Amino acid sequence: MPDAKIIPFNRKKRLMLIEDDHLVREGLAMALNKNGFTVHTAMTAEEALQAMDQTPYDGIICDYHLPGMNGLDFFRQAAPRSNQSINILITAFGFDQIVNRTSVQGIDAFYEKPFSVQSLISGLNSGKCPAVL
Repeated sequence: MPDAKIIPFNRKKRLMLIEDDHLVREGLAMALNKNGFTVHTAMTAEEALQAMDQTPYDGIICDYHLPGMNGLDFFRQAAPRSNQSINILITAFGFDQIVNRTSVQGIDAFYEKPFSVQSLISGLNSGKCPAVL
């Protein structure tokens, strides 16, 4: 994993959350909103890429297992749009198999489900996230 990015936030932090599970997406978005983030959500990587053409994001949180394009492929395609953002991959599938491939994808942090939402929020509030949780 690359060194953690430190991004100066001088306004409300804008996040893109890509998660196909409705309950996880809405629950995580609600927790992030309550903690001062502006959260835009997408169910698919393709939907998120379209939104990213219009709006820059300070942080991108993407699930690995999505319909269509997976999270690694998403970050590969999003790289020109997301090189200044904190890029976080979340998954419940195959921690060892996935984490070994994330360093080449521009991913700054990896959270294995279930993870502590407070840990994610703390990392985002500080402007940096640890490499693997």
